[in-house]
Amino acid sequence: MDIFASDRDILVFETAVFGDIYLPGQVLCSGTGAVVAGTSFLAAGEDFISAKVRSGGVIYLKSLDETIDACFEIVSIDSETQLSISVLRQDGDTDPIGAGTAVDVYYRICTYRPQIAETSLQLAEFLGLGPMNPAGEYEVSQISNADVLKRACVFSVLSCVYAMQSNGGEQDHWEKSLYYKNKFERARERLIVGFDTSGDGVADVIRFGGSVKLKRD
Repeated sequence: MDIFASDRDILVFETAVFGDIYLPGQVLCSGTGAVVAGTSFLAAGEDFISAKVRSGGVIYLKSLDETIDACFEIVSIDSETQLSISVLRQDGDTDPIGAGTAVDVYYRICTYRPQIAETSLQLAEFLGLGPMNPAGEYEVSQISNADVLKRACVFSVLSCVYAMQSNGGEQDHWEKSLYYKNKFERARERLIVGFDTSGDGVADVIRFGGSVKLKRD
């Protein structure tokens, strides 16, 4: 099934989970000696395609001279060794913003797609949607405003990630986990999801946090 968020959406709320407290087991690739030129990122010898790097991902970069030390959006995979990247944008559909210029750059691409996929599945089950729920009246593919599920998905993933990071006794991480858990629960309760059952591009059924209400003309 489709997932409701991307790594880029997580970056909007937290940069640390891609920087200082990333999960080593979920690093797709990393290396040194890369080159950044504006929105172009080149890592000779890398294979981003085989590593399953995707647009909407996030890359952490740190140049040897420390002129670059930040996380950036992955806009597109241009070849096995080259990506288009951008400073985080308010709108992911606007033109990419250059990251600067540097050589001898360390890079790391970590993903939270497994957690995003699991949370997306849980949200679909919560809403009683097929094919997860065989008795569901509506399908995930009929959702007309999937963006409303994005924030809830991101909050749940961040709660999970910070909970995992708190296993080492970090109280701050545990408190952040609870913070995002509360935000997730509130966002889920306030969900207003539209379904296009006729295929005309207009929502004709609305579900509020698990209940269904028909819209009448």
